[in-house]
Amino acid sequence: MYRNRFSVGLGALLASVTLLACGGGNTVTPTNAAPMAAFTMTGDAFAANAAYAFKTVKLDASTSSDPNGDALTYRWDLGDGNTATGPVVSTSYHGGAFTVKLTVTDPGGLSNAATQTRTYTQATATGSADVKVKVVDTGGTPLSGVAVTLSGNVGTTDALGVAQVSGDTGRLSLLKVARAGFMTQTVQTELKTGTANATIQVTLRPLQTVQTLNAATGGTLSAVSGASVTMPANAFVDSSGNAVTGTVQATLTPITGADETFPGRGEALSAAGTRANLFSYGMLDVQFVQGTQKLQLAPGKTAQLLLDLNASKHPDGSTINVGDSIPTWWFNGQVGLWIEEGAGQVISSASAASGKALKMTVNHFTTWNWDAVYNGSSTTLAVKCMHLDGGGNPTVPLAVGETCYLTGFIGLPGSNGMMQVLHDAYIDSTGVTAINIATGMVATVAGSANGMSGAATTPTGSFTTLANPLIIPLNTVFIAPPISSTFAFSSPSVAVISNPMTMMVNANNTLTMPPGSTPTFAITKNGNPQVFNPCNFASLMLPCLQSAFENTPGQLDVSVVVDGNAASYVVTATLGAQTASFAINVF
Repeated sequence: MYRNRFSVGLGALLASVTLLACGGGNTVTPTNAAPMAAFTMTGDAFAANAAYAFKTVKLDASTSSDPNGDALTYRWDLGDGNTATGPVVSTSYHGGAFTVKLTVTDPGGLSNAATQTRTYTQATATGSADVKVKVVDTGGTPLSGVAVTLSGNVGTTDALGVAQVSGDTGRLSLLKVARAGFMTQTVQTELKTGTANATIQVTLRPLQTVQTLNAATGGTLSAVSGASVTMPANAFVDSSGNAVTGTVQATLTPITGADETFPGRGEALSAAGTRANLFSYGMLDVQFVQGTQKLQLAPGKTAQLLLDLNASKHPDGSTINVGDSIPTWWFNGQVGLWIEEGAGQVISSASAASGKALKMTVNHFTTWNWDAVYNGSSTTLAVKCMHLDGGGNPTVPLAVGETCYLTGFIGLPGSNGMMQVLHDAYIDSTGVTAINIATGMVATVAGSANGMSGAATTPTGSFTTLANPLIIPLNTVFIAPPISSTFAFSSPSVAVISNPMTMMVNANNTLTMPPGSTPTFAITKNGNPQVFNPCNFASLMLPCLQSAFENTPGQLDVSVVVDGNAASYVVTATLGAQTASFAINVF
């Protein structure tokens, strides 16, 4: 209730008391006064009188007040196109100047606003790298015409779904991949210092079929997987805050769990301002437009979201029950982070296969997620990417300047879909890295380097040391190298004098190829395919590949060891769809 705030003279006060004592009906109406908005900005983004990009910014409105002592509602315009609610919000900013606006409102509808502006500076890049990004849909079909932005540099995918852009090394950058009709993917990523080239694959999820709704009446729209949004009447505003009438268009796109289209690869910022990786129960992307104008919920309006629940266990292994509360998060596509805001509930559902559904109430439209942060024990998973040798074995390390881009999934066994997306990481030419992951899980890790990709799966708790890593065999071409008329050996044949006394002889040649390429090799002897592995002189098996080293960019020095008896060999190098061969004649 409002407190009485008025001043009267002593005589009037005595008269009022007398009237009340005599049964008079005079009452005094309390006066509602407007609240005062105020907030602080803290976090690791602020140090030494400067503000830094991609660091945590904590917005705290606890210094706001109301003269009547009423409870306030808090709405934030974060200055980057996003909004949030609640007295405390954590977020992050990329480089540039941003103005945050806080509006507080009391129960009587009176409001007040406060603003603060900060300029955020990015770290200095140590260099740049050539990056190829291949974009496919959920069926694996390459997508052309996709805008790919990395470190502010823009490229467009060709008919093969490949865009080439330059990326900064030695600092965090944003990778943004967008095409009309698909959910946009935005990821924070960091190319290590010294990286010369990298290849990345991104999968985009198509938006669901467009539906329509009358803005004046509101209503419920439904989609696959039990997804729905229920809107109140007269709840839409445009980007300028003007009320919207007439017909609006909507898409509801669900992900029941987590997959390769999961925005931001699941990296998040909790309400307390700590970084986390999320285990997802389900996600729902909600977009409303009128023509080309994006719409939002009007201040004070809320919408209800529902989605079937597939998972049966929480990340800690306990059973999911009706009534459980699950934190909710919205995706900040400006910085590629999930931001915690509020909580949803598990409810019973007759239509869901599990008998359960997820529910949340939201006050702004974006991609929303029901997620948990795993707070249990963790372990180390060491990972190493290796190219194949001539025998098809993953034994060839990354070249200097080459980077292996890692993604993957951490799954809870027996949970029916409880998954965590492994946030992007890079392995440089040292070839190995360590990832901190939850115990009791199963990890599937994929790597890509120089247009080649591969994956491996292991229970967590295995491969915990850099000396004994999980090997990712780069065995699949996902970005074919450019066709080059110069992919050829310098000599079509090499003649070698037989030497049965030494039991082996060397044959050398030079392969001209696109710089940085990693071809595979095969060999035949007198027309018959042979096992062809790198030479191991401790237990020699001939023929073998002694070396294939790019001393000069685009020039691969190839050395082959064969036995010393007379025979005819053919060595074939393969790079995507291209092949090159040379003969070894031992006579």
